[in-house]
Amino acid sequence: MIKKIRRIAGHRIALLQGTRYIASRPMDPPPGRSVTVTIRPMPGAPSEAEEIQITKLTREEADRLLNEFNNGSTSFDGRVW
Repeated sequence: MIKKIRRIAGHRIALLQGTRYIASRPMDPPPGRSVTVTIRPMPGAPSEAEEIQITKLTREEADRLLNEFNNGSTSFDGRVW
């Protein structure tokens, strides 16, 4: 499988092309604390598909990344890379 690099919300992200992923963050991070966004392959993804984490984000940065990454008709659709 081929990895493809895209820029989402200012972050360079390399994932397997043609694979569906979903991004998430903790539900209620403490105010003022950094937030980690986790991007996971969805069920049925090839075994080569890896989970990645983008760390040290503000809550606003994390929310922007989630909104731009999970760009389906619902936030549970994720994105086909």
